[in-house]
Amino acid sequence: MRQRFLFCLTPIFLIGVFVGLPLTPVSGNRVALENETPGQVTSVPISQEHHHHLALENPFIRAYEVEVPPHDSTLLHRHDQNYVYVVFGDADITNAVEGKPEVKAHLADTTVNFAHGPFAHIARNDGDTTFRNITVQLLQPQGELKTYYPSVDAALDAASKEPSNNNFRRTKGAIEAVVLETNATRALAVSVKPGAAWSSPNPHHTYLAVWIDRWREHLKPGNPNAEIFPIQMETWFNPGDETSIRNSTKDPMNVFILEFKNGN
Repeated sequence: MRQRFLFCLTPIFLIGVFVGLPLTPVSGNRVALENETPGQVTSVPISQEHHHHLALENPFIRAYEVEVPPHDSTLLHRHDQNYVYVVFGDADITNAVEGKPEVKAHLADTTVNFAHGPFAHIARNDGDTTFRNITVQLLQPQGELKTYYPSVDAALDAASKEPSNNNFRRTKGAIEAVVLETNATRALAVSVKPGAAWSSPNPHHTYLAVWIDRWREHLKPGNPNAEIFPIQMETWFNPGDETSIRNSTKDPMNVFILEFKNGN
């Protein structure tokens, strides 16, 4: 069965929040071990953290759309599996991993990263705009990690300047760049020209597409910090299908894609 998706996206843009970034103590959310004395905060599963909206679940992944308002913080929550996240819009955050020093970080628009679970943390938004990301829990063993680029934008920029790099694939009207890779999963940045299409070269693999441009369409004029998730920014492609993504707009379309190798 051939899957083809036509998206008329406006010309505007695009997992959890990372183990590598730890946060200042927050009143009511102070980091505490689960076996500490009564009265201290204990962690909750990510499924019970109210800033995380479950958008898609299957044997490969659980995808959460995440929004943390300005100067707000998450509950202390657990990531029991490895995960990948992609950020929407620039953000300044502080992250407190349980048992580790706090870390502040500036995350550029389309930042992509991989975090090793299990761990628990609090993420606080230090900026004046909503911190948005999609966190994708990876439910299969991942193995060794290779990181190539820090963001979708950086990968596509490099692809435009390094035509001979083996991490890039060009087709008529589309560019594909590997952002990071494990033994089981490959994260791809894909840019499709107007009227063109991207097709998977490995139809026996499974894919998750995240529509990087879609979230901006839902922003309310004059109220950019209004909650917009969940809006289903994800599409799942089963193995065996000839997967194709066509850009029917007048502007380039960028897509973040997770390719699951399915043991191959």
